[in-house]
Amino acid sequence: MPKLHTIDPSWIDYNGHLNVGYYGVLFDRALDDAFEDIGLGAAHRAAGGHTFFVVESHMRYLAEVAADRQLAFSTRILALDAKRVHVFMEMRDAIDGTLNATSEQMLVSVSLATRKVEAMTPEESGLIEQAMRRTADEPLPFHAGRKIAMPAPR
Repeated sequence: MPKLHTIDPSWIDYNGHLNVGYYGVLFDRALDDAFEDIGLGAAHRAAGGHTFFVVESHMRYLAEVAADRQLAFSTRILALDAKRVHVFMEMRDAIDGTLNATSEQMLVSVSLATRKVEAMTPEESGLIEQAMRRTADEPLPFHAGRKIAMPAPR
């Protein structure tokens, strides 16, 4: 069962819905939860001195989020190489399942000692590959791989 996230009332803007900036906060917390679940959370960082930084993110806002809603998040690892992890996340209403937003992110492996990008340890890449295999047979998420662009003039 995914961890549910609630909306802090101060995050509601003058339009009466979740302010755009707090989507990032919620996706960040959900990403922390996902990495904790696969064994790359706080204890791993403390023991190994490695972590992951988000270096690129693309969010899509698909439905308004009201103040009284609880949100459930899913995180799927789409790809990885020696230094990067490509993740796709969905934010859904915990009651009715409405897809509220998506976040696609590129993360890099970082040494906390040097603050530089470096290759993942075999343990890290193994845990990420194991998580990625759980959804390997599923089709690519519909919203994954989108880019921002204006339509070509007609």
